[in-house]
Amino acid sequence: MTYLFATYWLPLVLALLLGAMVGFYTFLRIESTHWWPATPDWLKISIVLFVIGVLAASLRWLPGASGLYLETALLLFAAYLIGCFLGNWLAGLTPRRAAPSTEVAASVPGEDLDQYPGRRPAALPEAGAGPSGMAIDNLKRISGIGERNEEKLHLVGVWYFHQIADWNNDNIEWVSAYLTLPNIVKSDEWVEQARLLARNLDTDYTRRVDWKWKQ
Repeated sequence: MTYLFATYWLPLVLALLLGAMVGFYTFLRIESTHWWPATPDWLKISIVLFVIGVLAASLRWLPGASGLYLETALLLFAAYLIGCFLGNWLAGLTPRRAAPSTEVAASVPGEDLDQYPGRRPAALPEAGAGPSGMAIDNLKRISGIGERNEEKLHLVGVWYFHQIADWNNDNIEWVSAYLTLPNIVKSDEWVEQARLLARNLDTDYTRRVDWKWKQ
């Protein structure tokens, strides 16, 4: 193994840097409360193959040059994976801003809410401090919901995480059309995030941004 490090130190460094860039860029683009579903299929398969390869190398299933090639490939891929985790960690140190495309203008009073496909979610009455005098939830704690999107949701009676947590596919279709955000509600996993937040649990996103709102 020492021989491999000494011989392939440059490819190992390059694999580490490549993994760090991929991990950093991927982390910034994916808003997900679950890291495994957000992992590309090719990487999932590669990780499984890596585990099998480690087992094969440990048990010396491949003798001679074949075993050496396998160990070299495993070493390079291990450096790449370490780089991915380092890039992910570095990206997580800086809270992400919501993409500008997810911010839309406030709803026009008197808008025909029946024009949108799907089914409008159940609404709660308008309130000052919140329906029934309860403090309303900060919907901006859901990744993908900015200030203006929160305002639009308030206009149709959406005030709490538990409301979003109850949305079905028809509700998601309606909200996506109403906010003019095709696929964002599903891809950013608003419902999944809301289910955690409704139970007073943190998400990957809230752990990164809550400290900003406390300043």
